[in-house]
Amino acid sequence: MAYFTWRPVQASAEQDETDAAFERVAKGLGITLITYRIRRIEEVEAALTDAKRKHADGAFIDYSSIFYDRGAEAFIQTQSERLRIPVMYSSLSGAEAGGLIAYGIKPNARYEMAARFVDRILKGAKPGDIPFEQAGNFSLYVNKSAAKALGFTIPASILILADKVIE
Repeated sequence: MAYFTWRPVQASAEQDETDAAFERVAKGLGITLITYRIRRIEEVEAALTDAKRKHADGAFIDYSSIFYDRGAEAFIQTQSERLRIPVMYSSLSGAEAGGLIAYGIKPNARYEMAARFVDRILKGAKPGDIPFEQAGNFSLYVNKSAAKALGFTIPASILILADKVIE
């Protein structure tokens, strides 16, 4: 089984750690991971075509700024449907745009967290004294119409867990 992932281009220690974690998990699951570093949305078609040639069974899109555009999401979906490659997104909007599945932070979670930080600062807390928090409000979106178009049946056990099922 082979999957591919698109990752942001910029290199950093955090990105290297994330890439290493992806590789460890994939290896543990017996998955060959093919990584494409996409700089521009125009590179998506070539990456998908190459992944299809390498017999990739699916794709995971780890969002970077080039994917935060409904036009980009639609383009990715059009290309992945054409090649019949199921796509999972780290942003919930990906499933809403036609992707098979998405698991990510709830849309307002970042704003709620920012509001709590601002409230604490306005009440006198020093920004440097406020501990780092990771958003814990994650959601699972499943797109049944994308599954149908790809010839998949989503198990009921997954549909029950989903926060949103897109018909």
